[in-house]
Amino acid sequence: MINHLEAAFPTITWHYLNDVFGTDAVGFQEFLRKNFDMKGLVPVIRGSYVGADVTDYCRSPFELGWGKSVKFDHEFTGRAALEAELAAGPKLARVTLEFNADDVIDIYASLFRGGEPYDYMDIPHPQRWMVWADSIQMQGSNVGISTSPGYSYYFRKVLSLGYVDPTLATPGTAVQVLWGAPGKRQKIIRARIAPAPYKADHRRDAI
Repeated sequence: MINHLEAAFPTITWHYLNDVFGTDAVGFQEFLRKNFDMKGLVPVIRGSYVGADVTDYCRSPFELGWGKSVKFDHEFTGRAALEAELAAGPKLARVTLEFNADDVIDIYASLFRGGEPYDYMDIPHPQRWMVWADSIQMQGSNVGISTSPGYSYYFRKVLSLGYVDPTLATPGTAVQVLWGAPGKRQKIIRARIAPAPYKADHRRDAI
């Protein structure tokens, strides 16, 4: 999963939730339970971000950075919505977030101090079937969502894929990630916007 993170390949039930829980998918859950063994495969939502409803954890192909794969030369469910989004421009842009190392160290240090520790940050990456959504903030206001963080040994950094207002997607922009579930001890993690993908793709370079 660190490869997915470094290469900016958003993965379902890690970096976004698929739209099978909304009103448009009534009956689909029953179909899955009837025809597939879904024990242990139902995702949970973790993190500091609190959406108005389940659709706030879903992403469109444009927000995921997959706009080049959207073709309007055939009919499909959701075509009108995607055409409207393309005309208006995506509300969110996919980015990589670099977490401040000292702030991450402080999260682990809390495990060895008195009082309530911060929520645990799993290394190298949280387990599957866990949709992580932390609030990305600027001056105390939410400006996007940070997804499952992971530790890259190659870059020696904690990174996450995030979705922010397109005006904030410039690499180097300073933001804050609110770490910790609502009602528990929370911490502001300093972070910077970085390109997505984070690692350069050399698969097609000349040998």
